[in-house]
Amino acid sequence: MLGIDMTRAAWSGILIAGLAALPSPLAAAQARAPLERVRSAYRQIEAGTPQNGLDGAISPEFRRIYAKDRSCENRIKDQHFASSMFVSGQDIKVTDVSASVVDSGGGEQRVTVRFRQFGQPDGRTFVFVKNGADWALDDVVFGGRSLRSAMSEPCPRA
Repeated sequence: MLGIDMTRAAWSGILIAGLAALPSPLAAAQARAPLERVRSAYRQIEAGTPQNGLDGAISPEFRRIYAKDRSCENRIKDQHFASSMFVSGQDIKVTDVSASVVDSGGGEQRVTVRFRQFGQPDGRTFVFVKNGADWALDDVVFGGRSLRSAMSEPCPRA
């Protein structure tokens, strides 16, 4: 697998597009939608081919909190929490990606991703919720912490 070195902040605004890269699946394949979206995002990270834009693949509340945190990053001219959505650390060199999905019931699916970042084990759990006929990203958990919760914290002063 390819590894790519890039600044985490440069990727933070475009990586989330990988979650929405696939169109809404047919009903029979819907259960795989979150897994395929996360796999697509990490394929882009490995290959260095990000996509632009956001779409309905993100819950409205998570989108609002994410935008607020990105605004914080711009204001303090440093990384806050939004930049940690896909990887940890300042730079990106992701290899050996594997992903699996657990249907938590009640309209929630959790996609767990394991990978190596500069040779060190890392991972994320992407939490998707049912949003009409599609699935929407609603949180990312890593290091035992909810990204939604972390991004809800006040922005530090610049």
